[in-house]
Amino acid sequence: MGLMTPRGLKVRLELPWAFGLLARLWIKNAKTDAFRVLKTCEAIEEAPEVLALVAGFVVVVWGEQLPVWTIPLALVLGRVAGILLTQLGFIVVVRSTGLLFLAHIFSYVCGYGVLFVAEVPIVVYFRSWVGAMWWVAGLILSEIVAFFVEHPFVSWHNRVIGQPFTSSEINFFIAYRLHAQRLGISQDLDVSDAEVEDGAWRSCLLDYATKYPKAVLRFPSGRGVLDALTPPILEEQADALFKRCMSGLGGRENPPPR
Repeated sequence: MGLMTPRGLKVRLELPWAFGLLARLWIKNAKTDAFRVLKTCEAIEEAPEVLALVAGFVVVVWGEQLPVWTIPLALVLGRVAGILLTQLGFIVVVRSTGLLFLAHIFSYVCGYGVLFVAEVPIVVYFRSWVGAMWWVAGLILSEIVAFFVEHPFVSWHNRVIGQPFTSSEINFFIAYRLHAQRLGISQDLDVSDAEVEDGAWRSCLLDYATKYPKAVLRFPSGRGVLDALTPPILEEQADALFKRCMSGLGGRENPPPR
């Protein structure tokens, strides 16, 4: 089924697996709930783009003597370096540099075009419209290069592990390990049958659905998520939670037939 982060990043993991891991953290420390870990996942996902922007602005602001084509070069190299940091798990090593902190802030404001509107005038100020054109070209080129850099990792995971993990799934695992390391609990990514059967993952999912119903409805099947909670939740409780989710979005209140 998969799940979605609060900002809509799709993580293609079965709910018992994903929330089985999240439940370990939540049981250890109630403040480390699913929302917090999924926001960390979003920050890690944005880290390559943040690193690209940092590299690009370094060239724009302090590289006046450099050729203008070094602007897209810096953007591309920064993006590639960020992808390698996350895909190879080295982001855990550089967490103290402040990259994740910047990426966490970035994850709240990206996606609306606000940053792009702010970036272009800054580049124009330091490097004129010519520099701004190279900047835009660099952003486009970095997206294309990122696709070709990430694809071999997906193929490798599919061949070796049997799962075509994308960056979203890898970053979810990294987010879990970062919080597990902080809390001093197991960083093992396997969820045992006992963990699935004891229902802790359902309780963690229910906590997330209760606190952030709109985020849960971002899942591929919002109603399916609530169905996954039964048992042990009574059908009436699931229906009530579904109505709360829908009313929060201004949608219809009657749940669809089972």
